Amino acid sequence: APLLVFPTQDAMSDNFENFGMIEAMANDLRSGRIQLFCVDTSDSESWHAHGALREYRLENLEGFFAFVEGELATFIKKASGSKEPPLVLGAGMGALNATIAMLRRPKDYSGLLALSGTYDVHQLIEGELDEPWRAFSPFDLLADLTSRKAEATLLRERQLAFVCGQHG
Repeated sequence: APLLVFPTQDAMSDNFENFGMIEAMANDLRSGRIQLFCVDTSDSESWHAHGALREYRLENLEGFFAFVEGELATFIKKASGSKEPPLVLGAGMGALNATIAMLRRPKDYSGLLALSGTYDVHQLIEGELDEPWRAFSPFDLLADLTSRKAEATLLRERQLAFVCGQHG
């Protein structure tokens, strides 16, 4: 089963390995039960580019998700050889990005594991969320599901796990 891993805040694709997750999953990786596809983040150019123009931040976020939904999705499908779409997962900011990916395109993923994420993007973006920003807001994406019946049905069929810690 392929797994698409989003790193924690401002991190790169080796983030999962640096926190010991490759070692923790070594048996499943060696046996071929799972395959990991770890992506770099664009957080420092989008979510955390404080002081930059909102348009710049949004362009970078749109570009990042265009890459994930386009080139990366195609690569994972070919490289994994799996008939199943990948499970998408992340921790912290990676959980936010994984959740956005799942809510935007549930047909592209088999499930979601979101660990200690922040899902209210109002905390990350100064000012009101205008329409383009709502495409990256989990709360707005969920509210929009009433008009996206096919996606809502797919989300009901997927396993979604949101795991939270004990702190704010």
